[in-house]
Amino acid sequence: MSVYIFGRKLLQDELQKFLADYYPYAYAVSEQFRTPYLGDDQKEDIALKALERAVKTYDPDKGTKFSSYLYTLIMNDLKSETVKMKKKPLSVRDVPEPETGERRDVFDFIADYKILEESDPTFYNELVTELNKKLTPRQKQLLDMLKSPQIYIDKFNKMYEPEKPLTKLNYEAIGKMLDVSIATVTYELRKIQNVTQEILNNLERVSKEK
Repeated sequence: MSVYIFGRKLLQDELQKFLADYYPYAYAVSEQFRTPYLGDDQKEDIALKALERAVKTYDPDKGTKFSSYLYTLIMNDLKSETVKMKKKPLSVRDVPEPETGERRDVFDFIADYKILEESDPTFYNELVTELNKKLTPRQKQLLDMLKSPQIYIDKFNKMYEPEKPLTKLNYEAIGKMLDVSIATVTYELRKIQNVTQEILNNLERVSKEK
C-alpha cells in the first residue's frame, strides 16, 4: 500500500524514519492517559498502532496539524480500549499469605521485613535507608500498602464505598488506589523484590567483610 503524507508519497525508508521521528510523541501522549485498566505496554502498543494508521489516513487538505490528528487518534483508541476492558469481569486476586517451604512467592519477602525488624533492628534500618534511596515514590507507596494492609483496606472502603466492603487487600484495590493497571502492580512488585534482594546481598557482603 502506498502511503502519502503532506501530499507526497513516502518511500519505505522515508516511512520508517517518519514513524521513528513521531514515536516519542506518540509514547508521550499515551503516558498522559491514566487508567487502571491498561498497562504501560498496552498503552504504548495502542499508540504505535494509531501512529501507523494516522500516517495512512492523514489528509493535510483538512487543515489539521499531523500532531493534532495523531493525538486525537491515540486518545480515542485508548478510551475505546478502556471501555472494552471495563466490561471484562476482573478476577479478584488476593494477596496471598506468606508461605512456608522452599518455594518463594513474590509476597513472601513482606513477611521477611517483619521478621528482620524484630530480629535485627540495625540491619533492618540499613535496609530501609537503602530502599528509600532506590525505590520510586510509587514503589514506596506500594510497599507501604503491603506492610500495612489494614490501613489501606479501611482507606479503600472509605474512599470508594464498595457495595461489598473490602476485607483483604487485592490487586484490583491496589491498582485503583495507585491509578495503575494490575499488570503495572505486578511489575512494580517484582521490581521491589529485586531491589530488596540486591540491597540485602550487598549489606550481607559488607557485613562479612568487616
